[in-house]
Amino acid sequence: MAKTVVPQVLLKALQPEKTLASLPGIAPLTEDNHAILIGIDPELYRSELKTMRQTAKEAAAALLDEPGMAKLVNQLPLCKGAQIIVFGDSLTAAPQSWAVRLLRFGLGRLRQCGFDRTIPSVQLCGDASQKSIVFRKVSMYHLINLMTCWINNERISVWIWSFSLPMSEERLLKRVGSLSQAQRERLTYLEFRVYFTGGIGRPDLSARFGVAPAGATRDIAMYRELAPQNIEFDNSSKTYRISSEFVPIFEHPPQRVLSALSLGFGEGVDSEPRPLLPCEFPAILSCPRMDVLAPICRAIYAKCPVAIRYQSMSSGESERVIVPFALVDTGLRWHVRAFDRKSLKFRDFVITRIEAPKLLDEQSKADERSDNDIQWTRIVELDLVPHPRLNRPEIVRMDYGMTDSSMRLRVRAAVAGYMLLRWSVDASPDHSLKEEQFRLWLSDPLALYGVENAKLAPGYRQPVTALK
Repeated sequence: MAKTVVPQVLLKALQPEKTLASLPGIAPLTEDNHAILIGIDPELYRSELKTMRQTAKEAAAALLDEPGMAKLVNQLPLCKGAQIIVFGDSLTAAPQSWAVRLLRFGLGRLRQCGFDRTIPSVQLCGDASQKSIVFRKVSMYHLINLMTCWINNERISVWIWSFSLPMSEERLLKRVGSLSQAQRERLTYLEFRVYFTGGIGRPDLSARFGVAPAGATRDIAMYRELAPQNIEFDNSSKTYRISSEFVPIFEHPPQRVLSALSLGFGEGVDSEPRPLLPCEFPAILSCPRMDVLAPICRAIYAKCPVAIRYQSMSSGESERVIVPFALVDTGLRWHVRAFDRKSLKFRDFVITRIEAPKLLDEQSKADERSDNDIQWTRIVELDLVPHPRLNRPEIVRMDYGMTDSSMRLRVRAAVAGYMLLRWSVDASPDHSLKEEQFRLWLSDPLALYGVENAKLAPGYRQPVTALK
């Protein structure tokens, strides 16, 4: 047992295939000579090398059984009749040595397609500029420069194989979960830029987070450790570009993505929006004043009442005390949902109609809180389908991401009418609205029974039985 373990340890530590390669006059020497130089029995040395080669071969074969890896190998841009020089690590540097073995056995598969070529391996490790190896008429200077690109002509193909074992999903989730909040934000931004703009460079990370170039380099290295298949270095632009095998490892919710593309990725409240791409969207015609919105938000946070002056379309100006608990975006304007101490009801108040808000130094009462608001706590299910008048319902299903013939939404009763109005959903029982903007139909209008703002839904008619 000791005879087997000790040579393996020596071989992996000394790595004779690369450490001896730089010695003058070493090329003509045999494996037996190598064994004698490092003090190992030649027969045992040959046996251990054979075992390690077989292990690498089996590992390479297993990896090539993966469809994604086989696809990459088959996409290698090789020329007919070309000599192939492979840059990788030495056989005895496990597990990185599998890179060379994987390439050799991988290219062997191409012979099935009529490609039959000898594949010599040039084994380099560490900083190539420190090696004193010269290959015939190719100087070391050229080798260093060729290590980042393909040269493909009738005589020679040079390819650099950058290889790392992919993480298992379980290990990846554990590794991502161990990141600090700051690291997670930077890596999410890195992936976001690659995913939606095609690439990122160190200056992008430095400018966004104020980190030094060395810190940006560490972040990129960490991301490549987590997802080595996702990005590739582009030497011409000195940036990292998205690869053809890209699969995101962080969540990118559509609403946040669209916001970041149009307004910037978390640029802060004290700077002008800096969209990442040219974006246009409808002008916002109704914006709350900040000196009104801020006290309302503080009241929601503190769960306390606020005295206001309110302008109503029906009753004009009035002084009220409300207990707000939530903001509501109707798509056209912002409301605050609150208990109104004047009418003793839960109501919506348009924020732009509120004046002179003043927080009161008291806590809200139990019956003024959101869990007593029936319209707020009630959840209604709305079944939306392509409007029956349309000839191409499948296009509507594509527009709204319907996986079935309909989309089922669960929304608060307090916002159901606003939502149907915003998306121009025909809520008539007989789908009678024929205008172009109505692409969806509420297939069960009875779902709105008892919803106070159902009258806002286009075409909604109160059930006859409720009128009697």
